[in-house]
Amino acid sequence: MTIFHIDMDSYFASVEQQARPWLRGKPIVVSGRPDIHSVVAAASKEAKRYGIKAGMTTWEAKKLCPEVIFVPGDPDKYESVTRRFLQVLISYTPMVEVYSIEEVFLDATEVLRRYPSPLALALEIKKKFREELGEWITCTIGIAPNKLLAKLATEEAKPNGIKWIKPEDVPEVLRNAPVEAVCGIGPRIAKRLSHMGVWTLADLGKIPEAYLKRVFGVYGTVLHLWGMGVDPTPLKPYWQEEEEKSIGHSHALPKSLRHPEGARRGVYYLAVET
Repeated sequence: MTIFHIDMDSYFASVEQQARPWLRGKPIVVSGRPDIHSVVAAASKEAKRYGIKAGMTTWEAKKLCPEVIFVPGDPDKYESVTRRFLQVLISYTPMVEVYSIEEVFLDATEVLRRYPSPLALALEIKKKFREELGEWITCTIGIAPNKLLAKLATEEAKPNGIKWIKPEDVPEVLRNAPVEAVCGIGPRIAKRLSHMGVWTLADLGKIPEAYLKRVFGVYGTVLHLWGMGVDPTPLKPYWQEEEEKSIGHSHALPKSLRHPEGARRGVYYLAVET
């Protein structure tokens, strides 16, 4: 099996730079309304060089880069671009899993029969994206035997790169990958693992599954598999996805509303918007 993980680079910011040429090459941040304190939804490659990253407050971003340009988010625009790049991928295979608005997994096992190597397919996908989306919207592609390793490959290749983890490369990848590099191992679990002398995925793979299950419950089995470089999660094509069971909306309260009545008004606003 050969899995591609495709992650759009600085997605919302690059979409804005593609749509508005005067923003290209400048440090921009996509956030909520620029006239109130909000959070960074996406930072351009130029803004990231100053240490700005998603989740940071806008005032922190301004402190790191006084000349940063704040751009209000435009969800309809990003969804439109996402539909366009999904159409490109679906033209190769229906085995496409939508992981988020800017990330997908693709099972390329059958497609690769028509290509000399996974790298050839990855380069062609990048070329198609450039033609369909514009030169300013780029992606990083990780290629590996499963979703876990493909995502690790993407993280190493960012931005705008390609990394192919072959089966024979897996032991070295496990030796070098810190446990917190895995989506699903957060700071708390990583800290507990460090107390057990586990720092890398290879370390994790040496811990008996039975012991991990005693410490982490049924999650211990998943951790053991990850430590062996195995991902038990199947790729779920977009046409098999379940209907959304919930929806959400968020908004950063300005200081003037950080009191009980202000919070009540904020909750009402979120309920109406959602």
